[in-house]
Amino acid sequence: MIFDQVRDLGYETHNSIFNLGSLAVFLVFFLVRLLMWMLLKLYEYIFKKRVRYTKTLKHELFFSYPILLFTEAYFEWLISGILQLQTIWLTTNGEILGQVFGGFGLLVCLVVMPYLFIRAIKFPVKVYTRDGFVKKWSSFFIGVNMKTKG
Repeated sequence: MIFDQVRDLGYETHNSIFNLGSLAVFLVFFLVRLLMWMLLKLYEYIFKKRVRYTKTLKHELFFSYPILLFTEAYFEWLISGILQLQTIWLTTNGEILGQVFGGFGLLVCLVVMPYLFIRAIKFPVKVYTRDGFVKKWSSFFIGVNMKTKG
C-alpha cells in the first residue's frame, strides 16, 4: 500500500525502476561507461599502451558523475528505495531488478553519500584549491567559493 502523500508526489508503484524513471537510465549509462573503463584498463594491461581518456574517465566515473547523480536526486533515490523495500520479492525479472535498484539506492543514500560528505569536509583548507581536488570532488561544491575560508 502506498500512502496518499507519496502518491501525490508522483510515486504510483513500488517498483524502483518505474519510480526513478530517467534516473534509472542514467544509472545504466553509468554502468556502461564503467564497463568501457574496465575494457580500456584491460587493453592497457594487455598491450602495455596508455590510453589518455582512461584517467579522465576514471575521475568522472568514480567521483564527479556518481556524486552528481546521487546528490541531485537524493530524495528520489531514498523514497524509491523505501517503497521498494515495502514489497515482497517476486520472481519476475522487473521486480528483482527493481529490488536491486532500490537496495542500491538506499545503500548509497544512507551509507556512501554521508561517508563521502564527511570525508570531503575533513580535508585541510589548502587542499580545496588544488586542481586534482576540484576535478574529483567539484560535484559536492557546485556554486561554493573555495578560494577563501568562511
